[in-house]
Amino acid sequence: MQDTADRLTCEDLYVTHAINGAYLPFGKKGGCAAAFMVWGREGRTVRDLVFRRCSVERSYHHGFSLNLVGTREGGGFANILYDRCHAIGAGSGLERWSCGFDIPDAGDVERMTVRDCQAVNCYLDGSHLDGSWDGHRQWATDVLSERCRAAGCGWRSGTGPAELYQSGFHVQSARLLDCHAVR
Repeated sequence: MQDTADRLTCEDLYVTHAINGAYLPFGKKGGCAAAFMVWGREGRTVRDLVFRRCSVERSYHHGFSLNLVGTREGGGFANILYDRCHAIGAGSGLERWSCGFDIPDAGDVERMTVRDCQAVNCYLDGSHLDGSWDGHRQWATDVLSERCRAAGCGWRSGTGPAELYQSGFHVQSARLLDCHAVR
């Protein structure tokens, strides 16, 4: 599922990349970096996104992702809700830097709530919010994760420094409230 527009609501959706034990490589050639993927553009803020009771199992890359097309900064996302969503086995096909919730990978984020969500056995991180460092600016304002759980995430990683996060929750500019990560 890919989107680039404002005012998107997804409810009660289940996406899998494996049927009857056979892996389906969605995204391998199509450029969709997540089962639930929202693309932003430079100079534009994508607004009013709701993901409620959505689940993904064995996604090729990320389970849920917000990202910018062709740029690392200068656009963003606002007014976002992830409510009771699940990412199970994110990165099952790509087997490198993959997260259950990669929100956002690039772009600023304002007023985002991740509530009662779970990431299970995701390749790198359960939930990942980049933040800023030299060469990558990302502003995060009013970002809250509450009552979320990450289990068995982050025990695999790539070899480059940018791929060594290995955590249940990787955040630089967010608030975690009653969230739990277990190996």
